[in-house]
Order: sequence, then C-alpha cells, then structure tokens
Amino acid sequence: MKESLICLFAILFGFGSLNAQNTISGTVVSEKSRNFIGYTSVYIDGTSIGTMTDSNGHFILKNLNFPCRLVVSCVGYELKSFQLLIATGENLNIGLREQVKQLTEVSVAGKNRRKQNLELFKKAFTGDDKWGKHAILAQEDGLLFEHQSDTVRVNTQFKDADYIQTFKVKTKTALAVSLPLLGYDVRVDIVSFVVKTSSFKQTTEYDMYTRFTPYPLTLERQRKKIDNNRREVYYNSSIFFCKSLFKNELKQNGFVTSLQKGNTAQNATGILEFDITPFIIQPSETEITIIGLKGKKIGISYYYNSKQWPINLESKLITNGKPVFPKRYHCNEHNSSITFLSDTCIIYRNGTIADNNIVFSGDMATNVGGRLLPLDYEPEEHNLP
Repeated sequence: MKESLICLFAILFGFGSLNAQNTISGTVVSEKSRNFIGYTSVYIDGTSIGTMTDSNGHFILKNLNFPCRLVVSCVGYELKSFQLLIATGENLNIGLREQVKQLTEVSVAGKNRRKQNLELFKKAFTGDDKWGKHAILAQEDGLLFEHQSDTVRVNTQFKDADYIQTFKVKTKTALAVSLPLLGYDVRVDIVSFVVKTSSFKQTTEYDMYTRFTPYPLTLERQRKKIDNNRREVYYNSSIFFCKSLFKNELKQNGFVTSLQKGNTAQNATGILEFDITPFIIQPSETEITIIGLKGKKIGISYYYNSKQWPINLESKLITNGKPVFPKRYHCNEHNSSITFLSDTCIIYRNGTIADNNIVFSGDMATNVGGRLLPLDYEPEEHNLP
C-alpha cells in the first residue's frame, strides 16, 4: 500500500500547554465529493488511543507520543495511514478514496471453501503455539481471501523451476482478536497478509494496523501472570529488536546478528557474526537510517534464560555467529532473520519501520496474531544476567 508521509511542523501561539503540543485534530472527507464522512475510525497504530469522527467528520486525539502513525478506516473507503513526526496547531484535512476493487474469493465449493480459507488464515495468523491456541477471532466476515499460483525459475541441482502458491488476505472491516494470555482485545485492520508456499519453504509477509483495549485486571495474581506473558512475547519481537538496534544495544539485549559465508544458501560454507552498526546513521533523535544493505538477509539469534529475560552477551565470545557459554550454562535460543528491501531503510525510536521496507522472517514473523502487543509497551526495568 502506498502511504503518505506527513511532516507536521509545530505552530504554537501564546502559552500553549504541553497537552496541546501532543494533540492533533482533523476532518475526514470523501476524496471525490468532499462530503464529510462521519463515524469513521481514527486511531494511532499500536496503541489504545483512538476515536470516531462526529457527524461532521471531525476528530481530536490527545496525549500522543511522536513519532506515531495515524490510521483512518471506514467501510466502503480505502484505509489511509500517515506517519506523524510532530504535532501541529492546524486542522488536518484527510480525504478517503472510495473502494473500487476488492479481493474476491475463488469459489470452489461455496461455504466449504470459505471455511478452508479461514482455517488456512488462522494457522498462519495465530498458529497453534500457546499464544495462538488461546487467541479468539471474531468478526471474521470482514476477511477477504484470494489464491494465486505461479511457476518460477530456480537454480538448484535438483530442479530449474518451482511451483509457488500464494494465499492473500485483507479486511474490509476490522478483525476482532481477543488475547486472554496477554490481557488485550485488539482491532486489526489488515492491509495485506500474504503466505507464499513452495516445495522448500513458506514465507509470510504482512502489513496491518492495530488498536488495543486492555483487560481490566483487578487481582494482583492475575496482573503478575499477564505481565510475565507480555514480557516473554515482547523480548522475542521485532519491535524489541528494532528498539535495541536504535539504541545500539543488540548484544546487551540478547541478540547476535550473522551472515552466511558464500553468495547463496546453496553454496554457504558457514556463519559469521555480522555487525549492522557501520551501516547506520542517525539524522535525528527520533530515527536511524540503515544504508547499503539492500537485498541482504541477516540472521538474528536471540538468547534468553529460564525467567524469559534476555541474556547480556556484551562480554561473550562470538564464534561462527554464536556466543560461547560456560559448560552446563542453560539458555534458550530463538532464530529469525531480517531482510532490507531498500538502499535506505528507516527505523523510528519506538521500533516501527518506515515504508515497510524491512521484512522479518522466522520466529519474529510467525503467528503474529497471537502475540500482539502495543507499541508503547515496556517491561519493568531489570538488570540483565
């Protein structure tokens, strides 16, 4: 989805309060007729901050932390999102385009085909791990499915072509996801959720926006259990990795990045530690830019202890892309990878990525629907072992 980047410059008059500086307002209209669009969902992606426009299409959002992404969603119109870098005193005028074409389901056996599509989606979206098994999906009627197949050329010693099956999903209305283990109800607008399956691998790519409503947790025992679950999910997430990369604290937070020796997976001769930091510049306090890694697929290994806390690897010897631990030292490992799709990739301070030009795979990108957390979630401070 092509997204617009709005750079909002602060215009402050008199003695504007701090609260006013963290407030935005605007009006949502039809791009074609310029008529007001009332009762439209307007929210900040990955947070609990959101509202509905009034009958005149007007909205106000307060207590924002910048940078953040504003999402505007209404049935019958194309979803629109904007990256907000700073607040403004001006009223935003947001035009929505009417939907012309939707994904359509390939009908094979009517309702039975839709049931199969739902099962395929749930398997890819929430999975069957402990988080996915407890996740509850609702308002599934808003899901749209499409299947495609294609033959692509490959260069291996076994075959010169492979058959690729592509399963696409998007929403015409927000999907409701209940996560009892994490204590959230989540509204999910799926712009694109694509599962590609070949004879030797399966990949999942997605572009979606979320709005959270936390459970009312009244019992101390319940709060402690939920806090532990949230912490476990957070530490093995792409958001935590990106925040650690932004702060130049990958090893302190249990991460090792690596690259295969050799040009391709077929002729790889081993694994070497790979340092991303020489490719990073920081043009401002709110973002870093990664330059010159287009097309690179870098391995990510995350190490954590029995308490689900990351292990500080700053003083560990790294050999063949892995830390060397003392004998009988017990730790756990998760493996993911990161691929840069552009020569210039931007990561913001809150761990979000500009323009979707960075793709994660492996543990960090698997069954994301059962492991959703707000972007502003931070576990309690602790000293890493």
